[in-house]
Amino acid sequence: MHSTVLAVHVTLALLLTVMLGVQTAELSRLRRDAAGQRAPGLEVLVNVIPLVNVLVAASGGILLRQGSEVGAWVAAGIVSSISILATSIYTSRLLRRPGRLSRQANAGTAAVQWGAPAFTLAGAFLMAARPMDFAVAFAPVALAVVVTAAAYFRATSASPASA
Repeated sequence: MHSTVLAVHVTLALLLTVMLGVQTAELSRLRRDAAGQRAPGLEVLVNVIPLVNVLVAASGGILLRQGSEVGAWVAAGIVSSISILATSIYTSRLLRRPGRLSRQANAGTAAVQWGAPAFTLAGAFLMAARPMDFAVAFAPVALAVVVTAAAYFRATSASPASA
């Protein structure tokens, strides 16, 4: 049973990674679109990502209950998962706004565009390496926060067309 749950967990994590990759590409297109057109497919995708994220977290929880090794990586993985969930909720709210993205919304979109994949990579590292040391476990999550903040601040200082 343990290997089946692990296979499901890894498959869901890969699905989440692919979905976030598509989201990143679509957000890039949306940020550069001068007409401010919306993409209905993107809205559907953004609304499904939280569900897949919860399924990844649930299958991870089942693995832990079945005796997987627990360490600092679990807490870091939870932080990464919550960050992905928060960016999806933010993006979903943003996409409901009519018209072209404001400078603030453009910056938030840039943060999601670059931050969500960074958190996904952090989660992948944590699943694979399972570091027990707190600093090693939270280093990729901290790096993802830096990437997200840098994208946000770069977009706030640039015009929407060049961000």
